Amino acid sequence: MTNRTRQSQLLLPLLEVLDDAPKGLTAAEAVTAVADRLKLSEEQRRETVQLPSGTYRAFDRDVRWCRQKALLAGHLDGSVRNFWRLTAKGKKDLRFAMPGIVVTVYETENGAAVWAQAESAFGHIEDQSLNLIFTSPPYPILTTKDYQTAEDVGSYLDWMTGLAREFHRCLTPDGSLVLNLGDAWQPGRPALSLYQERLILKLVDDLGFHVAQRCHWHNPAALPSPAQWVTVKRVRLAQKVESLWWLSRSESPKANNRHCLQPYSEAMQKRLAQGGERGAVRPSGHVLAQGAFGADNGGSIMSNLVIAPNTASNSAYQRYCRDHGLPAHPARFPEAIVEPFIKLTTEPGDTVCDPFAGSLTTAAVAERLQRRWIAIEQSLTYLRGGVGRFEPDGLQSVA
Repeated sequence: MTNRTRQSQLLLPLLEVLDDAPKGLTAAEAVTAVADRLKLSEEQRRETVQLPSGTYRAFDRDVRWCRQKALLAGHLDGSVRNFWRLTAKGKKDLRFAMPGIVVTVYETENGAAVWAQAESAFGHIEDQSLNLIFTSPPYPILTTKDYQTAEDVGSYLDWMTGLAREFHRCLTPDGSLVLNLGDAWQPGRPALSLYQERLILKLVDDLGFHVAQRCHWHNPAALPSPAQWVTVKRVRLAQKVESLWWLSRSESPKANNRHCLQPYSEAMQKRLAQGGERGAVRPSGHVLAQGAFGADNGGSIMSNLVIAPNTASNSAYQRYCRDHGLPAHPARFPEAIVEPFIKLTTEPGDTVCDPFAGSLTTAAVAERLQRRWIAIEQSLTYLRGGVGRFEPDGLQSVA
């Protein structure tokens, strides 16, 4: 008995082989093309299943079942008998996951990259199974972008609150949720939207989250924005900081700042070398005792301000995208803002999830730090590009 490919995993390869054949394929051609794409052995292709109506090839039957589901969803044209062809809707949904579809595209020993909308994927995640959710969700922007549509603040808050209810369900009692949120501006006005504050209040008041700490990411390389108010009318300052809201299910989430110590500064290294302070008086009037700060604790405690320029232009991920004709995700964040939070709030073997995985930065850091991970992304294009963040030998293609 061979291991059969799950029926839910056949949709993506079926849509892809039909996308590669604009004129369409016969049923037999489509089944063979899907089997070829999945690199199935002859034994897997010929495995049979016994039903009351007769004996059938299991894989053929599974692909035909998948075709029927795609037909009902409007992804395939069923006007010609025994001939399978992708519709315009099918081509569109091949790029962005449709509601209800959850497909694991590739895996490593520690994690899985899932093609799905976050709402659909969380329906398959068990209660209290995630130790950390680290993500940068869409902001309530005013103009549609390739990876996000414009949305008013009210609808955005309702959507995020509903999704965060699932986050709360899936986090362990001592688990954490870290949200990277950027500022948004009121339409046509040089005034900030308070969507962040309103969202956090809803998560605390309505869902029972606790604010463990408000942290910040300083990106010195960020371009001045919004251009209308900063570079054109020159009435506002350049935005260089984004929020990193650390929330938790309990007031005492799992955390140990010894796990994310920072290298000592040169001044601190000199202070340690001389045995600590020499009885100095600070400008505040605080007197430092003789020998204070003389113990070497392996590094300094990380502050709540993460300084990390987002300037990578020739990373392995970007080279992979260029080599394979894939667009790099335009809203990436650097590994330097993810790593300290994974170290702070989890241990090796714990599970980290990013429900808006983008280029899979969070997943790549989790993999490197020996955490299990789940990366959820609705764009198949960006999910494919994320392959470039992993060692090829460690990847297993599933769909």
